[in-house]
Amino acid sequence: MEYSPRGSAIVRALICNLLAQKDASGPVGALRIAETRWGKTSEVATIVRAAVAGGSTASGAWGSELEAQSAVAEFLEIVKPLTIIGRMENLRRVPVNAPVVKQSSGATGYWVAQGRATPLSSMAFDRTKLEARMRVGALVVVSNDLLEAAGGDNILRGDLALAVATATDLAFIDYLNAGVAGKMPAGIAYGAPAIAASGTDAAAFKADIANALEAFTGSLVNAVWVAHPRAGAAIGLMNGSLGVACNVGARGGELAGLPFLTSESVEITTDGTTITLIDASSVLIAEGAVTLSQSNEGAVEMDTTPTGDGTTPTAATTLVPLWQTESTGIKAERHIEWELGRPGAAVVITHVPYGAN
Repeated sequence: MEYSPRGSAIVRALICNLLAQKDASGPVGALRIAETRWGKTSEVATIVRAAVAGGSTASGAWGSELEAQSAVAEFLEIVKPLTIIGRMENLRRVPVNAPVVKQSSGATGYWVAQGRATPLSSMAFDRTKLEARMRVGALVVVSNDLLEAAGGDNILRGDLALAVATATDLAFIDYLNAGVAGKMPAGIAYGAPAIAASGTDAAAFKADIANALEAFTGSLVNAVWVAHPRAGAAIGLMNGSLGVACNVGARGGELAGLPFLTSESVEITTDGTTITLIDASSVLIAEGAVTLSQSNEGAVEMDTTPTGDGTTPTAATTLVPLWQTESTGIKAERHIEWELGRPGAAVVITHVPYGAN
């Protein structure tokens, strides 16, 4: 039996369905393809075999969508390590669509002399609810030849996972992202204190880090830095001037005793980049379902900025018929939403010159 990389089973099951639809062999044909290509005892054969019994796993048309939970969860597990969120520890994960309490200010403790009254302090709380109705979607159209080719499943698996991860990170770490109601959450550092970088040498960098730490009111025990790999590499070249508190490179490291994560989703231009300090324990995150679906019928708007709208009927442009072009559309969607649980739990250093092109 062939080795199956994590997350490949659900993609392979989709391929079996599509190839069976192509030759009109139905569920039995899909199972035959799965057993022939990956073995009778393979995970993909098990998934397809389960689909045969029910005829449909989601909607009225057989094979329109597979939701084999263990296989989908496995696909999510290859997405998570690719994201900033997936590499942050101590996030506060909350149930989807359930009210949660977030603390906006904390109580204060005092030393009290014997017989004296204990000073009173107050705590402030807000209620919020993360519905995780917002979704990150990746849609690709591929030729049917790719589905039949050996290794095609690994190409699709990798591209879909990377596309979903990148879109998630771009929204999460962009401090200028105000969010779009019903579509995309705001960046985790949106509205947070912003500190402009003061220079290009090691002394300026130390001052910027000190200023960020001073402005930060979150928990340093659970805090992490997030920056672009080029910034990490440039900072690493200054390590000798920065002292033992800095052990940073393109793949991350540790700065001032805090984890330093790098991601190419952090924007970097000739004007500089950003370094963001985040209290992970103050990040509320709700994750809903992950779905993978496919079709080789109908038409797809082949555009990175599609105009088609089903809520406010708007005609689509650049439509390409899948059946006529021997193509298949495969879509991956991840439902996720986040919110910063307390003010001051994120600080961003802007216009950082290190590593800028």
